[in-house]
Amino acid sequence: MKRVVCMAIILMCGASALYAQISLKVCISEDAEGYDAIRLAQELSSRKLKDGRSFSIVAITRKSLPSVMEKQLADSHLNVIRVLVADESAKALSAETERLECDYNVKMWFHPSIDDANGPANLPSTTSQSSSEPITPQSVAQRSAVGFELRKTGNGKVLAHASAPPRTAYSKQGRVFEPSVPFANQIVKAVDGLKQQ
Repeated sequence: MKRVVCMAIILMCGASALYAQISLKVCISEDAEGYDAIRLAQELSSRKLKDGRSFSIVAITRKSLPSVMEKQLADSHLNVIRVLVADESAKALSAETERLECDYNVKMWFHPSIDDANGPANLPSTTSQSSSEPITPQSVAQRSAVGFELRKTGNGKVLAHASAPPRTAYSKQGRVFEPSVPFANQIVKAVDGLKQQ
């Protein structure tokens, strides 16, 4: 009888160790070069779920990065695969995500402010150039933002989403705000929450 109990314990421990080795495959897609998708992929690839499983990340973008960044990504020892989709349509991006058979899909987006769209030469001062009226709170609210939506593959329901200012360096404080860190925290929390239900 003791042997049976010992064998059952060994099998249970072995099964849980094997389960911890199975990683969740997450596709992170973004239009253009996908800087934010790659930063999130790098951040998420170093995380683990409460049950010990890690993430296997596929970053799907539409354009190549500058060669220096491509080399850094290739040289990193992270569990990130990079896929370029040349077709500009949302349908092609969706088809590639389905082909890769990811467990979860993260769609990244970037919303540039009017200032970003006009370029640095056209940045407004604190007053409008056409009149002496100050910039309104509505125009200040149109700042650049980056965000994500997390969905389980095959399910249209959004499991987690957030937006934040893009990567910002604060030279006076000597720090950098990187939105991929809180985004990765929220994704891990959402997936962990699903596993407990």
